Amino acid sequence: MKKKATKKKAKKKEGTFLGQALVAAAEDALAWHKGQNKELRVTDVKIDQPPVYSKTKIKQIRAELNVSQAVFAGIIGCSPGAVKAWEQGDKKPNSATMRLLQILSSNKKLINDFVQQKGA
Repeated sequence: MKKKATKKKAKKKEGTFLGQALVAAAEDALAWHKGQNKELRVTDVKIDQPPVYSKTKIKQIRAELNVSQAVFAGIIGCSPGAVKAWEQGDKKPNSATMRLLQILSSNKKLINDFVQQKGA
């Protein structure tokens, strides 16, 4: 006795919440681009490039924080060797690190959130 081959109906899966949100956002953006959706707000912003820090300035920022190269490296998420190379002028930090140096040099209080003294 042969069984009939049956076609299984594919269930339409509901996408994940994130997937649905991404599709909806893409549809909104396309509608806006076509001039169909006037409810979306578009804001143009200009973000300046981070300043370029010299080896002297990097060393000065670290000295003002009163931390070693190893601790400074831990704060900004790089190796102590990278900090040493920057301070000796052998290498330059990338733009993300330059931005972080800008933030740290303008608000040294942030360091307290990252550095905890032993025995405190």
